[in-house]
Amino acid sequence: LGPEIRPTCKPGSPHFIPHTNYDFFDSRLCGLVSVFHVALKPELTPFLVYFIGTLAPVAVLFQSFESARKGRRFATSYSAVLFGILGQLVTFAAVTPFYWVYQILSGNLERQKGGRVTQAQAEAAVFGLFIGWIIPSVAMVAMQDPGITGLWQFAPIIGFIAGSIHLLFRPPTVHSQSGFRTVQAAYIGAFLV
Repeated sequence: LGPEIRPTCKPGSPHFIPHTNYDFFDSRLCGLVSVFHVALKPELTPFLVYFIGTLAPVAVLFQSFESARKGRRFATSYSAVLFGILGQLVTFAAVTPFYWVYQILSGNLERQKGGRVTQAQAEAAVFGLFIGWIIPSVAMVAMQDPGITGLWQFAPIIGFIAGSIHLLFRPPTVHSQSGFRTVQAAYIGAFLV
């Protein structure tokens, strides 16, 4: 996208917002914002809304719930935020196959007795999805503002931080009962949307 996107990412253009005052970072962020604003054109918005409303919640929930399981290694326990960031930078279409291969190949190695999601972890995953992904996504589509679109690029980090803060107030050690019903309700809700 380099040469094609440069005209829209010059200082003073509506998509170039100096979020960090580091030209390297701001120009890369401008490229991402420009690409998403093409998808926000009125004739393409229904497809974007359909994708964000149907696939994204289920994929993010699955990653969050898998990351929350007890007894997971470091890379797997942070896979939701790691693959989320990569998905924002490289596209989810390119990253998702690698995520599934990683989950499939590491699943048996990491399976332990008690590898369940607690109630607190399930609630934190849903809370992170809502704060980190749903609110910024709705704002991005509804407002079509380059600043909001730039903020949306950090949805995986915002969701991770929101879920982590939630766990400070409802720790898994105190709310250690099974989160199966919450996980089930979240998946049913995501599929009904």
